[in-house]
Amino acid sequence: MKKISIIIPVYNAEQYIDNCLKSLIEQTYKNIEIILVDDGSKDSSYDICLKYSKKYSFIKIFHKTNGGPSSARNFGINKASGDYICFVDSDDAVSKNYIEKLLENNADFILGGFVEVNGENKKNIKICDFIQSFEKEGLYYKFLDVSENDLFNSPWCKLYKKKIIEKNKIQFDESIKMGEDLKFNINYLINCESMIIIPDCIYFYNKSVSGSLTKKFEKTRWSTEKNVYNEFKKMYELKNLYLKHKSRIDCMLLQGAKKTIYILCASNTKYDESIKYINDIVNDVEMRKVVNYIKPKNKMNKILLFLIKNRMITLIYLLFKIRVKM
Repeated sequence: MKKISIIIPVYNAEQYIDNCLKSLIEQTYKNIEIILVDDGSKDSSYDICLKYSKKYSFIKIFHKTNGGPSSARNFGINKASGDYICFVDSDDAVSKNYIEKLLENNADFILGGFVEVNGENKKNIKICDFIQSFEKEGLYYKFLDVSENDLFNSPWCKLYKKKIIEKNKIQFDESIKMGEDLKFNINYLINCESMIIIPDCIYFYNKSVSGSLTKKFEKTRWSTEKNVYNEFKKMYELKNLYLKHKSRIDCMLLQGAKKTIYILCASNTKYDESIKYINDIVNDVEMRKVVNYIKPKNKMNKILLFLIKNRMITLIYLLFKIRVKM
């Protein structure tokens, strides 16, 4: 019976950690260990976690100085003793059969669907309607489908083999604040021979907390998205698949622009600053290289491509301001 290590970074999560842990304690699959990494919380999170660790022998609590979620996840990986590793965020929850469903199939990388929870509103987000299995080149082709829908960006609702992580010394990049989860997944995927995607929505993502965009806009966001795109490109070049999938891979740059502009327009950034930032994206050297031949499938991406091609800066700003309010 395979052992699963569930790693949870915890930082000032006193409002949510109870619900998160209760959902994990009730798992139908029992051979688990829960590794709680308190990342220097300033509230009662550590005390709550300690209470659970005293009650349940399969729950372990560790305390460290604050270093961010990547640091906490790396710490957890080093403490894990399971055959598989999965990650859960402290403000989220999972279904009772979360681990059981992920383990029903054997592959190097297993991905599931999730439920986006925003207050009383719930929305199922899934990659497919039936179990799909991929090997070798097919794995990288499907990866593009997943990435175009932003379903590969997070480390949760996925199952990783610990031996692949250890053998290839894969870690979360603690030097960056954005895109580190996707970079981890790319580095892991490069070393996989097989991937299975299940249709079940078994993870409850608390968008009202995790998806809050009210904080100050990070000016390094676009450069981070470009770095992510270049990681994509590098992976496909490494596998000699870049030229075959060039248009779709380069669409990742457009996808990064879309995310960046959305977050910019959802922030409290002033109009003049926003226009200048969008102008920089539109006239970016790498962006101008790809806009003339990429063919996005997504309707919104097609609209954005047209606006970027024709340098319609103000229209881009207005479009995303409207989308933020929808």
